[in-house]
Amino acid sequence: MAEYSGFLAERLPGILVGTVQDLPLQRERLGVVIVQVEVGLYNLDLGEIIWELWAARNRGYIVIADYASEPDFCAGWSQEIAKQCILGPKYPEPDSFLLPLIRCDPLHELDPGPPSELRLGTFGFASPVKKHHEVALLAARLGIRSTIISTMPNPWPGFNEGPHRGVPARALEEIRAVARRFPNNVDLIDYGYLTIPEVHRELRKCSHLVSAMDNLTGNWGPSGSLRTMATTGRPLIALRSQRAVEVDATLVDSLDEVTIEFLESHKTPPQLDKIGDGLWAYRDLLHWIETSIDQGKPIFNLNGGANGQG
Repeated sequence: MAEYSGFLAERLPGILVGTVQDLPLQRERLGVVIVQVEVGLYNLDLGEIIWELWAARNRGYIVIADYASEPDFCAGWSQEIAKQCILGPKYPEPDSFLLPLIRCDPLHELDPGPPSELRLGTFGFASPVKKHHEVALLAARLGIRSTIISTMPNPWPGFNEGPHRGVPARALEEIRAVARRFPNNVDLIDYGYLTIPEVHRELRKCSHLVSAMDNLTGNWGPSGSLRTMATTGRPLIALRSQRAVEVDATLVDSLDEVTIEFLESHKTPPQLDKIGDGLWAYRDLLHWIETSIDQGKPIFNLNGGANGQG
């Protein structure tokens, strides 16, 4: 999410800040701030989200909630969030401005091309839904090597002590167990935090990228890790899902379909022009807000709550 915020700030352009406390007070003219709202980063606490949006408003800002996802068990949270700000979900939703995920840029370095030998790769924070261990087991079954980038999410101190307690750790231990079992097939990167360019460099060492991510239901939003893999320049094979379709992946219904012959016959990476880029939506919304401020018009969220007046 922090990496995504950086891309967004760079491409709009804008200024990246870490917390609401870092926002300069706006006294003469309303400011505009985009808050990245991912429920997991707020300890699955709606109250924490509402407080941060309220605090930003009280520093003199029109607030846009860039709403990454709403798992089924958080159903209805978006309506509460929309009472505090302008809601910008990733999928169409009533009383909101659709803000599709932007696309990260491919690595601006000469691509040496895929390795001569077959090698699988996958990437993402450790999570039960991403099933990185299944990609490692696939490499072992095929008798080839793999690079698995799977690290612990830790967006703020205490993250792993809340409702997430132990979940990422168990997912990471599962892939570590497979790596210990098949040391000749699995190269595991399970420490620290890699930037998107660093991830791209590691994944370029692979011939094919594979996603075993679950086909999540509900308004979970697009996948940042799938979009990162899709912009690496390597063929991307993924279990069938809406998220995989969005990044022009080669779809399979089971990893059992992936054989040596399958890999050798699928060598085309996703086409960048088929990977949606929602930057236009952010710019359109910001243009509307800025025009309203300049003309002294009141800014309302779509549920009728005033965000302020210039």
